[in-house]
Amino acid sequence: MDRYRDRKIKTHVSGTEFYEFYKKDNFYIFNKEDKSKRGHINKKSKYYISYKDFNKITDEFNLEIRNKIINYSLDFNFPYGIGDFIIRKHKPTIYISKTDNKLKNGNRIDWNTSVNLWRLNPGKKKKVVRFDNNHSDGYIIKPYFKRKYCVKYSYLYSFRPCRKFNRTIAKAIKENPKIDFYLK
Repeated sequence: MDRYRDRKIKTHVSGTEFYEFYKKDNFYIFNKEDKSKRGHINKKSKYYISYKDFNKITDEFNLEIRNKIINYSLDFNFPYGIGDFIIRKHKPTIYISKTDNKLKNGNRIDWNTSVNLWRLNPGKKKKVVRFDNNHSDGYIIKPYFKRKYCVKYSYLYSFRPCRKFNRTIAKAIKENPKIDFYLK
């Protein structure tokens, strides 16, 4: 078994944990004299909101941040010095491998088109078709999370955007190829 796989911890922090954190900081009663009321929720607090409203607020906030990152190339800084989130672009290069002296192509393989080509020509040598990225002038565009190592145990966490975020990037690039992202 791979020695790194044993240490991988899969965890997910959901909206309920964020809501509990918000409740704890903002509207629990901390009454030193009357211990029977300690820890109860103060619904009369000006900061009190229901879980449903909390979800609406966080969803709207996250959608707005996503739109700013994609459409305006926002460099989003996570709080507490955790890291930065940006979208980068780079042009893949064609090079000769030092180990086996073969020509290598940095573009990704278009498996759907390649398999269809193999089905049409079953007796011929199987060649792969690669993406050419004409819609983005040959650039590959990816989300990138830049860690800041001022946080203790920063090697234990990572950030991977959800599939919907990645699909939204692809859609935005195809609709407006002139969006300017950071060069790698």
